[in-house]
Amino acid sequence: MITQHLDFCSINQPTPHHSSSTMVRSKADAASAVAAVGPLSHLAPVAAEIASAASASSSSHASAPAPAPTSTSASTTTSETGKADEGEAAEGKADEPSANTSPSSPSPAAAIQAPQPPMPPRKPLVGHLALLASGRGGCVCDALHRILIAHGNIVKLDIVERKAIVIGSASAIQRVFLTHTELYPKGATLDELRAVGIGGKGIVETEGAIWERQHRLVRPAFRSSIIAKLADSFLDIAQRGANLLSEGTEFEGLALFSRVGFTAVVNTLFNQPTPVLDSLDGNDTVMKTTHYVGGELMKRMQRTRFWRKLPIPSNFKVRRLVNEMRELYSKQIEIQRKDPLGALLYEMLTYRDENGQPLPEDEILDTYQNILGAGHESTGNTLHWALYILCTHPEIAAKLQADILTAFDEKGQLNLDKLRNLKYLALFLKELLRVYTPFPVLLREVAQDDILDGFRVKKGYWVFVHTMRMHTDPAVWGNDAHLFVPERFSDERMASINPNAYLPFSVGPRACLGHYFFTLEFKIVLAVFLQRFHFSLLPNQEVLPMLKFALLSKNGIWFKAHENDPAASAAARAAAAAAQAAKAASAPVERSPDTPVLATTTSLSLLLSDSRNTVMKSIDAKKAPTAAHNTPLTIVYASQMGTSETYALWLSPLAKAQGYDVEIMSFADLPPVLSKKSLIVFVCPSYNGFPCEKMKSFYEYMQTVASSSEKPEFTGLFAGFGCGNKLWKNTFQAIPRAVDAFFESIGGERVSPLGEGDADKDLDLDFEKWSALLWPALALRLDLNLADATQESAPSQSTYAFEVSNAAHPADQSNPDSVLFTVAESRNLFQAAPGVHVNRDRLVSHLVLTTDRPVQYQAGDYFCVTPPSNPAVVEALCARLGVSPSTLLTMKPLFSGVTAVYQGAKPLSTVLSRYFDCTSKPTCKFFRSMAAHATDADEKAALQILALLLLPENASPVAATLARRMPSTYLEALQLFPSVKPSLQDFMQSVALTTPRYYSIASAFAPNKIELGVGAVQYVEAASGTLVHGLSSSWLCSLPVGSVIEGSIKQGDSSFRMPSSHRAPMLLVAAGTGITPMRSFLLQRELDAKDQQDSDAPEPAMLFFGCRTLGDVYFDADFRRLQDQGALVLHTAISRPSADDKSPKQHVQDKMEAEAESVWQLLQKPNSHMYVCGMPAMGAAVRNTLVKIASERLGSAEAGNAFVQELERSARYCQEVWGTDAMASPST
Repeated sequence: MITQHLDFCSINQPTPHHSSSTMVRSKADAASAVAAVGPLSHLAPVAAEIASAASASSSSHASAPAPAPTSTSASTTTSETGKADEGEAAEGKADEPSANTSPSSPSPAAAIQAPQPPMPPRKPLVGHLALLASGRGGCVCDALHRILIAHGNIVKLDIVERKAIVIGSASAIQRVFLTHTELYPKGATLDELRAVGIGGKGIVETEGAIWERQHRLVRPAFRSSIIAKLADSFLDIAQRGANLLSEGTEFEGLALFSRVGFTAVVNTLFNQPTPVLDSLDGNDTVMKTTHYVGGELMKRMQRTRFWRKLPIPSNFKVRRLVNEMRELYSKQIEIQRKDPLGALLYEMLTYRDENGQPLPEDEILDTYQNILGAGHESTGNTLHWALYILCTHPEIAAKLQADILTAFDEKGQLNLDKLRNLKYLALFLKELLRVYTPFPVLLREVAQDDILDGFRVKKGYWVFVHTMRMHTDPAVWGNDAHLFVPERFSDERMASINPNAYLPFSVGPRACLGHYFFTLEFKIVLAVFLQRFHFSLLPNQEVLPMLKFALLSKNGIWFKAHENDPAASAAARAAAAAAQAAKAASAPVERSPDTPVLATTTSLSLLLSDSRNTVMKSIDAKKAPTAAHNTPLTIVYASQMGTSETYALWLSPLAKAQGYDVEIMSFADLPPVLSKKSLIVFVCPSYNGFPCEKMKSFYEYMQTVASSSEKPEFTGLFAGFGCGNKLWKNTFQAIPRAVDAFFESIGGERVSPLGEGDADKDLDLDFEKWSALLWPALALRLDLNLADATQESAPSQSTYAFEVSNAAHPADQSNPDSVLFTVAESRNLFQAAPGVHVNRDRLVSHLVLTTDRPVQYQAGDYFCVTPPSNPAVVEALCARLGVSPSTLLTMKPLFSGVTAVYQGAKPLSTVLSRYFDCTSKPTCKFFRSMAAHATDADEKAALQILALLLLPENASPVAATLARRMPSTYLEALQLFPSVKPSLQDFMQSVALTTPRYYSIASAFAPNKIELGVGAVQYVEAASGTLVHGLSSSWLCSLPVGSVIEGSIKQGDSSFRMPSSHRAPMLLVAAGTGITPMRSFLLQRELDAKDQQDSDAPEPAMLFFGCRTLGDVYFDADFRRLQDQGALVLHTAISRPSADDKSPKQHVQDKMEAEAESVWQLLQKPNSHMYVCGMPAMGAAVRNTLVKIASERLGSAEAGNAFVQELERSARYCQEVWGTDAMASPST
């Protein structure tokens, strides 16, 4: 007999689960609901909760079940003496908006006024210690679960010398893990780990900058594209595990599957052998140690902190086991140090920070321990519970096994693509993780007073985050929450479930990195085991879920293996395949806008290939080039800096090669002729979430159409590519996505998915891959033969050709928009404050440039300059190419619509220095091109590998390590591969043009003068330890007085402009060199007031300036002068104060919050404007703070958001953000 532990009934035989439609209507049904728990004994409290609600409903003659307790429900709670605790919970809800409806932290006053959470009766001295020990089998998880059911989804506990909060609602957990993670660090909850030396400095335990560094280092190894490549390894490990079983083998599930998980982590991530799968009795010291130590630490968390110091056997054993485990880990690390093949661990061992320092040994050891422990334990736990469910739910086992068998062919080989797409297996896994959450209770600490679900939580309290309560809450999951029902995760049922109510892998920044690793490993291992065996439970065993570090079974679960009949398996596989085919045949054919035609065509499976050449050859179409079919194709573009225009021009010859009749036009010219177009391909950028200047008229046209009942007639096909940068994650691809949706909304048919290029990675590569998919998609939709556009025959994606000229060197013909400027002044704005240590010389230059030729500009415009390449590098490149530096080159556009970046013939040295970025890192395109010119086979192979390593989908720890060691310049690459002999034409076409740099003007208008504030970018390259200098910024900052440079004025975005009246109230927020346009605004405002002889001074502007140190308060003298004149109110936030500086560490958003009322009052005034300039993260934080300020005053988050959105819509909230943390100006 298998004993199921239930508090309310005794069950001798497993009861089949009820269907998802089970509803409790009476006391008799209530009793049945409790009994129906069957094998899921740990959910008996949930069944009782449902039964209790049903009983109450029945006694009151209600027609529907009573609702489950809400997240803010509370019981009247008193101490053992019968007196209410002073300051403790009162019933009801706070008057303030609940925390889950506001994006902000509560004000101190709101936190004080909010009631404290309900608290159960407690014992003198020990508080709720006995209550925590009252869980089934002493399980803390079970005790906490019962407490939440009894008192509501947020409860306060007194655990000897600790105060704690237990939460189980989706809204509270979302706030802790997702929206306000900074308020809930791990903090002191890890003291017990640190005390025994089990960790403290690994990726699971660290916080702040250390965690961010570790996360950046480890994350690439867990990307889905990398994990997919481990499938064969998982399959081999699963087969080894299954080979340990045969007919009648009896085994303990957790022990076997923990060994499987342990082997997977050690083999794939650390490239180390392990003997644990050599037999069923393999060495599992690490697993046993982890489980024992985990149980002891859970006990310690319920006791006084002095318990660990007592001279008792359990404490001695914990210390001994931990020391043995860490010694074992250290030996493995030393082995890996000598063997460079292990991916993740070797990456940690070879890591160097910006100062050339390696990762500390204790961080390596602790992170190794974290990944090894969590990786094998979650797999082992979940797989052994999976077998338990299959043994106790035979109807589920039959469905799952039939589903899995369809992924195997007649020879018994597993098709991994089919396995990944099995629907019932996916539903089964999701339900398994809901019912048997791997880590059902997580710990956090309250960093400052806050409000959770309307209740006050105090700084220093521990927070027990009970995800299992949320996963089994009847108020969320319905009256079958206590049952195992895979179908509940169907799209239909999940449509009504809060997505944040299901978090098996946590959520937010600290979410589990191993999600994809676990999912793929689980599916493969379970499939292999179920293909060969079915299982039964051994009789006379007690199954009791227990919480240690994870949800385990107290005494293990023992199974017996039974070999499947191959003939029966084949028949079942054939029947399942036939059923799937019948279902597919009877289902209506539908196509979602997000699922293009090409994605549903079997013959196009190879379109997912990354190689453009492979894609073109994979289509089921004739390969012979066809005569022009002259299908009209309109390429529409808008461009801010020229990139989108370049891509549009690249598309033209490619389209003509496919036989299309091509027209190129701008978005501004499209509306009048839109209804006449039958095929549109568009390219456009997104500028901080707003349309670029040349896109604005079409964007306004889209808005007009959207609000009108009359739509333009467009029934043609469309496809598009967007240029964006994921550094602006909140607005990434906002405009291209809006255009894509617009064309569909007016009747167009999307023929290929929107391409989303990321300039933070390789924009050219993104465009190339998208365009490779475009042409076959069009050919299929239009029923055209596809021309053989191979790499050899297709037009080159180059915009220019270069020809050697014999003509005499003509006079230098400069760009007509360019002006010669003289450096009149140059001084360093940075002054290191006393007590401040600066790792490198900081250089932030105030440049004054004068010109004899008057220029026109406004505050908010840019100075545009193209930096020259290093002359020594240019000379060496010319020598390597075998071409004289004086060779004259002309630059010829390859097709109409393109303007050369220079006119006439110029010496090669001038062309390379002024127009080509010879000092940047070589790209994938360069290595591919050079491989074609390598005569040595080894060099050709090496270059092809380097090109492959730069593809995003090939990212991995090993690839990243090798990529950091690849040639860092074009010259270095050519010197490293001497057999490469490119022609001058081929070399020039594979090197990127120098991108013009844009610097915000820092001065008021003067026709013959501009001022700039430029921060010189410099950083230490991790791989080589070399100090790298930003090309343009370092060049500008090093220019001596008297230097002459060529530059031009570039108009800024029209929204980032001063108000038309100098009297309009202005709120300015800036950080670092983002202060430069703000200085321009303030000085222009002062100048306008003088020019208009305004005797009545305008209201002072308000400026929030974020600086690292006091030495970074750039243009301080100007701001002090304006303050003295009453024209400015300055608030300075110092984020890295020195030891001598008494000011607190603050960011601009902190200062804004401290001055919230002043900010709010200023923005209530007519024609007030707010401007923000700095890094993307700073821009997002400032906007969030403004929403918070508005929400607190308007009464809701929705109203606060609407207020800020209206400011943005009316161009009264203007933001200009740029670059990465390494950048100090809009372009470097």
